[in-house]
Amino acid sequence: MRSHLLVVALASFASCAREPRSTDGSAALPTSSAASESAPIASASAKVPSAKVFPTGTASPANAPAIDDDIVHRQLRTAPIKDLKIVSWSRPGLFDATLERPNSDTAAHVSLRLALDQSPIAYRRPLAYALLSRALGMRVVPATVLRRVSTGELGAFFDGEPNVRAYLSARAAIQNDGTIDALVIAPSRGDDARAWNVVVRRDIVLDEAPEARAWARWAASAEAFPDENPGLLRDYVEALVLDYLTCNIMRRSVALDEAASELVLAESDGAFPLKLFPEAEAKLLDRLKPVVRFPRTLRDALLKLDRKRAREVLMPGAFETWLVAPRTIMTLDERRMTLLTLIESRIAQYGEKVVLSL
Repeated sequence: MRSHLLVVALASFASCAREPRSTDGSAALPTSSAASESAPIASASAKVPSAKVFPTGTASPANAPAIDDDIVHRQLRTAPIKDLKIVSWSRPGLFDATLERPNSDTAAHVSLRLALDQSPIAYRRPLAYALLSRALGMRVVPATVLRRVSTGELGAFFDGEPNVRAYLSARAAIQNDGTIDALVIAPSRGDDARAWNVVVRRDIVLDEAPEARAWARWAASAEAFPDENPGLLRDYVEALVLDYLTCNIMRRSVALDEAASELVLAESDGAFPLKLFPEAEAKLLDRLKPVVRFPRTLRDALLKLDRKRAREVLMPGAFETWLVAPRTIMTLDERRMTLLTLIESRIAQYGEKVVLSL
């Protein structure tokens, strides 16, 4: 009986459990900012009029995953959206958003990804990646939050852009309360003012670019190279660790902020894949096997990230807020133990002072 219930639960999770749409088809956006005050969500066929009213503001989902409540995350979740522009028709649902930060003369330019009907929970994997990074005390992933955007806001922003309005009316994953889930990502790393810096980055192809080969050479040495950048090396090792733990087999490159000599991992859609490929997972581990030096706090952070803690981070609250399936917690724990074994073997060979030195 217990195994039958588990199968049913997993099947429900895989079917993208969420609140059903309140229409029998696509939902139309309001035609003006004034309409956002109390406009109903209109059915595409107009056969089933809806009494639902959508709000004009945005908010965090009631059961949003818990995260450390620093000022950057709070403002990403709650700061009013001042402007919204579509990035490209080749990347539907992705917008450049401007947030009006309280007590600040400088607006914040962030990435906003709306949930679409074709992938209403696509936000879960990159959000889980960011939360895991924070749980491990890592620095390479920008602040990332889930918030909801109302159709009233969208109607106002795109009042003069019928093509965008038509696309969102037909494709946006509108929920019963007239809001749409949105993943909001800060432009830079950190939990302070620097998180709002918009910087130019250069993609570095892993395993191929001269920079990546240099970082791998540094990481495989027990002694620091004369030209070594310790902060950049730590970022590189953090990226390898995160991608291995989350089985992020899709990453081909990392973004380098040359001015700050920092890596930024802002694209993590391939994390926690639904289907595992042993040969691809082995390649991720192969990148880590030569590494001799790791971040100082990594071992202790991994020891604390047992299955109970992983569930608190990635499966908080009610079932509909789970970012990963229960099976994923098990495979994450298996990779965690493999990584701990690798670190301990390096300590036995080179000593703790050398290995935990970044």
